[in-house]
Amino acid sequence: MKESERRRYFRINDTVGLTILSLNGKELLGAESVFSMNPLQLINEGDNELEELVSLLKDKQPEVSRALSLMNQKLERVANLLALESNLLEHFSERIQEVNISACGLAFTHHELLLNNTMLDLQLTLYPDELKIRSRAKVVRCEKNEHELWRCRVDFIGMSEEDQERLIRHIVQNQSSMLKDRASHKNEKN
Repeated sequence: MKESERRRYFRINDTVGLTILSLNGKELLGAESVFSMNPLQLINEGDNELEELVSLLKDKQPEVSRALSLMNQKLERVANLLALESNLLEHFSERIQEVNISACGLAFTHHELLLNNTMLDLQLTLYPDELKIRSRAKVVRCEKNEHELWRCRVDFIGMSEEDQERLIRHIVQNQSSMLKDRASHKNEKN
């Protein structure tokens, strides 16, 4: 097994911020489009086109040009407000919890049963750097534990190469720190 392949299978116990959203068929299609397009680029393209049209109207119909500019400002303020509220909602829905994680998947405790093959939208916050990683995942197993909660295991699907590399680096760094701590404690005992 190559070194790069071995790194994918290292597993560690870690404390992460975890946001889970179950996806149904429509959301899967929507999630696909969210992953495949850049919404900021689309907004910027629309803004540029609108500014050109407003500029053309400025001399011929200054009142119409001013009205369109005011309408655009209003839309920007509403969009900024929605973005702010969206970030706040994501923050509140995030739970800090213990997980077992590798570059291929994640095991975590959940308050409800997740059926096998359910598709999820996951957002992970890796500490202490607060790295945000987003991926879809497929539930491969979910069983009740001794605390009447569910222990769920998922495989990551469609994680970007950049996020996967950041996750691997995080896992390797944590594993290295754990090994150093273990060696330090062993030396203290001797």
